[in-house]
Amino acid sequence: MRFRTSCQLPALQGVLSLALLCCACSSDGSASQQAALPAFSGPAAGAGTAPAPSAEMTAPAAEAAQPASAVMPAPSAAPSEVPATPQLAAPPPNGSSSAADPQTPPPESEPTAGATPPEQARPSARCGSSGASPTFNLPNTLFSVPASYDGTTPLPVVIAFHAAGNPNTQLRGILGNSLAGDYIVFYPKSDGNGWSNDADAPKVDAIFAALDANACYDQNRVFATGHSSGAQFVVQRLCAGESRWRAVATVASSVYCSSWKPIPALVIHGIGDTEREAYGLNDGEGLKDIVPYRTSNGCAETFTTVPVAGCTSGGVQVNPGCRDFDGCSQPTRWCQHNDPQYGTSHHGVPCFGASVIRDFFDSYH
Repeated sequence: MRFRTSCQLPALQGVLSLALLCCACSSDGSASQQAALPAFSGPAAGAGTAPAPSAEMTAPAAEAAQPASAVMPAPSAAPSEVPATPQLAAPPPNGSSSAADPQTPPPESEPTAGATPPEQARPSARCGSSGASPTFNLPNTLFSVPASYDGTTPLPVVIAFHAAGNPNTQLRGILGNSLAGDYIVFYPKSDGNGWSNDADAPKVDAIFAALDANACYDQNRVFATGHSSGAQFVVQRLCAGESRWRAVATVASSVYCSSWKPIPALVIHGIGDTEREAYGLNDGEGLKDIVPYRTSNGCAETFTTVPVAGCTSGGVQVNPGCRDFDGCSQPTRWCQHNDPQYGTSHHGVPCFGASVIRDFFDSYH
């Protein structure tokens, strides 16, 4: 396993402007929120109410980039977040579909039971051209390439987006051991402390361009994951029509539009997430957060409990609280957990998070 970075000093910007396209405030969305009962006995904060503007696009001054070999521990407290306005009107990047119309329901498709059957690999143009491990000249982006890379076998890819106020080494420290042995993984750094579709969408295009130019990878297995602001960025990209990801896994995301093109989704959200209770979001239980995923994939209100091994975090026995919604056109898994960490905010990547994200992406091998 190798970790590299082509630049270690992230570019800082001023306060990034973000706001919510709160289409999920329709009566249909409210009914879905009420039907998606929490896994625990905590109050359904904000259930049935309209989503409020969201984002965590400004935090205290960004920390200096760490050496590529450093692993940052999870912060002891959540960085401060303030609402801002997403700018989703920019044209989608090449290779993605046109921007999603929040008022237009997702296309209908036949429901599938269980995980989507694996697709045949779609090797990139570089497969077979060189067995040397690729390098990527991407500013402020860490990456890892499995030691097994041979230039012939197309490998899957994960793009991981960090939380506001955190360096990209922090998320790499959480996910790296789980993913690095089998996936090409990118950990880009946002222009500011947090992610904005308007400012940071070109980074996604740059990663795809670098992959096409340098690596043998499976174009049918490029995944996205993110925590907090990084999860919000994944949602912003979906709202803007991003279609190059095979599946997504988000931790502590929030609402930006009512729906997008169907896509397999793992949604992880804490019970009593104080960062999602704040700033007018009133979504500490994630009852609003899950609605666009269910709407996009045409899921029923019923679900099947998924057994996921628990763990201990901060002296608390964590119940992952995972379930798969029934009747979805694409698999839609919600893990509504009670891990208190990220300070005591219930806002962090839970102790089972890395393994459940890896297992979800592995299901598309």
